Amino acid sequence: MEFADWLFSGDFNAAIVRSLLVAISVLLFAIAIGLPMGTATAIYAFRGRRLFLALLALPLMVPSFLWAIGLSQILDLAHITLDNKVLRGLAPVYVFAAFATPLAVFAAFLATKSLSGTQIDAYRLAGSDGWVFARLMKRALPITFLTTLLAAIMTLSDPGPGQIFGFSGAASEILVSFSALYDFDLARRQSLILALVAIVVSLPFIVWYGPRLSSALLAKETTASRLAHNKKVRRFAPMVYILMLLFLLGMPFLGLIKPVLHGFALDYAFHELIRTVANTLFYALSAGFIGTLIAIGVVMLFAGKKRAILIITLALLIMVVPSSFLAVSIIQLGSSLSASWDWLFRSRLIVGLALGIHFSPVAILLVLKRYSAVSDSWFDAARISGVSMIVFYWRIIAPFLAPALALSVLIISLLASSEIGTVLLLRPPGEDSFPLSIFTVMANASESLVSTLCLLYIGLSAILLILFWHVLVRKSA
Repeated sequence: MEFADWLFSGDFNAAIVRSLLVAISVLLFAIAIGLPMGTATAIYAFRGRRLFLALLALPLMVPSFLWAIGLSQILDLAHITLDNKVLRGLAPVYVFAAFATPLAVFAAFLATKSLSGTQIDAYRLAGSDGWVFARLMKRALPITFLTTLLAAIMTLSDPGPGQIFGFSGAASEILVSFSALYDFDLARRQSLILALVAIVVSLPFIVWYGPRLSSALLAKETTASRLAHNKKVRRFAPMVYILMLLFLLGMPFLGLIKPVLHGFALDYAFHELIRTVANTLFYALSAGFIGTLIAIGVVMLFAGKKRAILIITLALLIMVVPSSFLAVSIIQLGSSLSASWDWLFRSRLIVGLALGIHFSPVAILLVLKRYSAVSDSWFDAARISGVSMIVFYWRIIAPFLAPALALSVLIISLLASSEIGTVLLLRPPGEDSFPLSIFTVMANASESLVSTLCLLYIGLSAILLILFWHVLVRKSA
């Protein structure tokens, strides 16, 4: 059998290879676009800079399958069919790139902003604008690469776009094994294989870039850099941002608008929202608090200058493990226990617990970053004054960590609210989240109904994004 025939066969190993090719394509595309855009946004002033960053954050709050639905509508409107197997693979690449590219932009932006004004001024004295820009991109590359790598690895366990475009990736195969074939052992083995592949692929880069990420996270606060003015950047950067937003967001969004031109299904959409909003908030907030509590325990027990690299490496490894592996493992554990554990393994809490564990590395990195700024003299003063460690942590450390803890709860809640794989596998019967209700009805409902549900979700996400941006993000832009 030729490689091309095997690649598009029904073999699970071939499905893993297909998913890896999609992930690698997403990684390369996102870094190629995100690294220069994020670096330029951090050091140069141009019109609409804050607005473009805010709009670019929208895909991070929306499940990938919503963009896939919009893209499929655009393809239908253009009379483009995905009969070719290669095109069926390129469609998920486009959808996942809409999620990974903003992450790359923000990672490069924050990595460059973390440099002190003195460092950037020294670069500017040493060479031309082009040389400075290249050096700053090189400094931002480790964090940008790791962040984008995590986003690319997360695509391995996302079955949404594959289900819509007919692309049989590893995540779709696991979903079929569990929900269609009801073969628990097969789904468990497939999840284990996928988890091992994700770790093997990611581990060399995590070990290589981990120390550099540790240095960036544990750096002390420094003088903020000044935004520079460049005629070419001021002229072309807004145009590049507009083109990028139209390419990544415009086409799917227009695809969602097309069906509702024939009529909104607002009654059913609001009914679904009311039915699922309590579950959605419970899953999101419980995941946020559980993930943050895990981070507090890890940082307080193991944090230290010498252990920071180990903590960061372990956090990154937890993040690259596909969510399907954790969900199937929890199901297996729950089935082996007595009925006295049903209060946990048959409840909504287990969904929040699984999501909190999966996204806990985000909280670990945020809390570790804040905790590293605690001065050793604070502990010395507490010992000299005879203050107990319990009182010291409660009155001094806890208020100091409060901003990072609040940000951790917020970010994990936002990430968990758009997760469908874990919710699909673990939620009790009838306890759907709003994104999951869209995912489950999209195959049988009318196009106008599905589009109305998607636009309602995007609208709510945009409102949350505006609040999030004004409260937290705008201060660092």
